[in-house]
Amino acid sequence: MLDENPSPWGFFRRLFGFGLGRHEAPVPPESAVADLPKQASLLGTPLVKVLVVDDDAVIRKTMEFKLGSLGYAVRTASGCSEALGLIRKENPDLMLIDVSFPAEAAHDAAASWNGLGLMGWLHRLESTRETPIIIMSGDEKFQPKALEGGALAFFSKPVDFERLSATISGRLRPIITSS
Repeated sequence: MLDENPSPWGFFRRLFGFGLGRHEAPVPPESAVADLPKQASLLGTPLVKVLVVDDDAVIRKTMEFKLGSLGYAVRTASGCSEALGLIRKENPDLMLIDVSFPAEAAHDAAASWNGLGLMGWLHRLESTRETPIIIMSGDEKFQPKALEGGALAFFSKPVDFERLSATISGRLRPIITSS
């Protein structure tokens, strides 16, 4: 995080770019983010918002870390009810949704949904109709239903992160380009 009054060493590091890969997001070219009115990063550049919905905490943390390292603003939810709240609040640019969730304690319609039901509902709403959704599951039998239901892609668990990254950057303009 950038301080308003950095130490001399921190100022020196930022001035000459030392440690930018580990602690601060690099500044993307203007063309990559020109028309994306999104949340700003620490360096003032917009971030593409990605929502990861999975009941497995390890998968959520792994996706948050890996996608965050690519410059995406990642939010996570452990179930459909939590995801719906974040979708209303954050309006993500892309969603990664697991198919199966344990029964939630909530007493609403989302408590009995799975990832395919959530995706179907989101595709019917005007505000999320065009939001790309990637479905993840440990069971490949859900792949045809996911793709027929409008998913951008289907990934079997464990997720091949390089292929996932390529799929995401092919759909959304990446904010960090390779040199």
